[in-house]
Amino acid sequence: YYSRDRDEVFVRVAADEVHLRQVAETKRYKLELKPQYFSAFAEYRNDYIGQRGLNYSDRCVVSHLYKTHTEPSKDGDAYPQSGAIFRTTDRIRLIDHIIGALDNSCAGVDVGQLMHDGDLLHYFPLHENGKLAKMDHDWFRCFVTGAEIDKVRDYF
Repeated sequence: YYSRDRDEVFVRVAADEVHLRQVAETKRYKLELKPQYFSAFAEYRNDYIGQRGLNYSDRCVVSHLYKTHTEPSKDGDAYPQSGAIFRTTDRIRLIDHIIGALDNSCAGVDVGQLMHDGDLLHYFPLHENGKLAKMDHDWFRCFVTGAEIDKVRDYF
């Protein structure tokens, strides 16, 4: 996107769920587990389907262990999507890693050097307006009493 004066370019960066899952596994990123596992955090692992020669007896399915972070839609339907295991803060951290790391399937952009050279003016994540509006509506319970402190933790 160009600025009004067309002297600056704004770039929005995103990553698909498959790529986020691959990076989370290689980085050994810790994700929140379901409440029956005491909402602990554990390293993300992809499901392993097993080997055909062993009749798939060595398969390991762990995707059901991770908590899904869903927001009910206007229809009241809160069916989780495939990437719902990532909170907002998880997505931001993983995309930041994808941009800056030299790992496999990462960009390897040196953001600090670009800012130092003046080629990049700012580098920051965008907010999710829907979640911010909900925290703004319940700001007293979120920030003062701490009754909704999980919303703050999951967002920031």
